Amino acid sequence: METERVELAAPEIEIALSSAPSMGKVFSKALLLSLSKRQGVLKEKETRGIRVFMDRIPPDPGRIEAFRRVCREPMDRTVLPVVYLETLFVGMLGRLITSPFFPISPMGLIHTRQRIVQHRPVDEKEILDAQCGLRRMTKSGKGVTLECFLEVRSDNELVWEGVATFLSRNRATGKKKKKRHTPPPLPVREIFDLAEDTGRAYARASNDYNPHHLYGFSARLLGFRSPIAHGMYTLARSVAAIQGKNALDSPMLIETGFKLPVYLPARAALGYDTFGDTISFELKDADSGLPHVAGSITSL
Repeated sequence: METERVELAAPEIEIALSSAPSMGKVFSKALLLSLSKRQGVLKEKETRGIRVFMDRIPPDPGRIEAFRRVCREPMDRTVLPVVYLETLFVGMLGRLITSPFFPISPMGLIHTRQRIVQHRPVDEKEILDAQCGLRRMTKSGKGVTLECFLEVRSDNELVWEGVATFLSRNRATGKKKKKRHTPPPLPVREIFDLAEDTGRAYARASNDYNPHHLYGFSARLLGFRSPIAHGMYTLARSVAAIQGKNALDSPMLIETGFKLPVYLPARAALGYDTFGDTISFELKDADSGLPHVAGSITSL
């Protein structure tokens, strides 16, 4: 089946938040909605755009410090880590996918790609406005792909934006993946030793308490043999390590694809190299070489 774009009908649904929703309530609602909505299948005849926004978000020094610690960011900086700003959207995206207007099951969404543009450094004391929403949906033989836009403003200035891409897989399809050309490996620059509690540490920093990241028993309930690292954690840890050895200034573009999950505990090898204004990087299993993350950082 070729890719087919799903047109989003107007008017857009707008959801205003005064504070981030409880993730416990988000997961409970997601479980209930999954009983009436299928993964990878659009049942509604009409799909409407949805936008969630929250203004005047105060800085959270405790979470910022926890993020810097778990991602190995410098502790003495006053500028927010570039990937940290994505954590503002954890609850907002949770509210979006559990909206009654969201056209697909909120369970089983796979974060496949992340795009980030940081227009300028953001101070940790800035008061920020954030919004996210459905930008594009497509159907294919794999299921339904959703692109969610993310925007952060300070005094109405766009300082950070991104696109988070998710796949809701159609379980009825069992086609084998086509073999793709594998590029030559990048030189390994650093080894990450990731402890079993890495998911819990990142959850405290990001507010992303998805059960398959936390404990062995909760991961097994969702079909994983052990807790898996957050995809955004693997990205943040990789970017922090690269920035520690390279002068990367805003504005910058980060593009990432998430591959196989990182089962905790784990040893991961970070490889990267510079090609003009772009640093290409990859995170692989240090022993087997299986891929976890592949992406690039480009100075704009």
